[in-house]
Amino acid sequence: MISLAFASSINAKLATASFDKQQQLQIAWEQYRPHHRGSPFKTAPDLQSFTTAGELDQEFAIDATNFIRFVRLTADLDRELVVENDLSEKAQWGANLLLLNGALDHRVPKPDAFTMDQYALASQGTAQSNISKFYGRRTDLVEMVHLQMVDDRANVWNVGHRRWLLNPYLKRVGLGFVQSGQTPTSYGAIVANDQSGSRDNAPDFVAWPSANAFPIEFVTRSMPWSVTLNPEKYRKPKASQVTINLTNLTTKQTWTFEPDDNNVRRTDTNFTSNLCGRKYGFGPSLMFRPDKTNRYVVNGEYEVHITGLRTKEGENTEIKFKTRMFKLKTPVLLHQSPIERAGD
Repeated sequence: MISLAFASSINAKLATASFDKQQQLQIAWEQYRPHHRGSPFKTAPDLQSFTTAGELDQEFAIDATNFIRFVRLTADLDRELVVENDLSEKAQWGANLLLLNGALDHRVPKPDAFTMDQYALASQGTAQSNISKFYGRRTDLVEMVHLQMVDDRANVWNVGHRRWLLNPYLKRVGLGFVQSGQTPTSYGAIVANDQSGSRDNAPDFVAWPSANAFPIEFVTRSMPWSVTLNPEKYRKPKASQVTINLTNLTTKQTWTFEPDDNNVRRTDTNFTSNLCGRKYGFGPSLMFRPDKTNRYVVNGEYEVHITGLRTKEGENTEIKFKTRMFKLKTPVLLHQSPIERAGD
């Protein structure tokens, strides 16, 4: 039996951890929030003869990189990313290839307009990147990262975009972006399949929303939660043995999930939970989403409790954490409701 004094001590520690993380993120957001206004390009891409893929404006690229840094910090991960020119060249040619193709695909046939050298770079860019397409004048790479972190729609069953960006071993990235048309169609490519980061102090798991405190601006009602397991700490779970309880501590409402196997894709409309063992940068991941009766409110608190897991040595174990939704003091200047968006 837990004494009242001991229980109060635990609650006080949790409240302190939540406050400390909130303060850390408030300060970090002032440093990392988007500032760029104007053209995305230092050198515009040649979208007629494709003699050049174009070069991104430095501040435009910094905004996107800083935004990735912030979401990684929110998930309690290393934020020391490096944007590398060779990866960005692949991503930029990849974005051009997507625009010329007119659709999203990681594997795109060679178009006549591309030389073999251009296609070699572009095909690596599409194959190695998180890719997105938007219609709408003000869309940019920050918006693309934001919606890839939401990762609803077609990717709801594996949240693959999110998992690549929240891979603890991600260090080197490349950025590509193109726009075309009076009401622009935009394509973005972010090379994020790197594994060169430090293996020291890798977390036991990566959660989104993450423990202790989480910005409410980064949740939507359609967004699945995810908990990705460190494969060096946990055995790959068996879906039939795992139970997930998500509790809205503010309203006392609880959702119980029994994940399906990782081979069954499902659409956003009928998704509830899933176990995806496929590797997207790190380990297997559990995805789950409360139904539409849930409302995210400022200072709303949630508890995640996952049972049926095993350690690498085969011992029974579980994961349990709490988080509180808070509002960032400085507005999140993200563009609202693009006309259309897609990702793969």
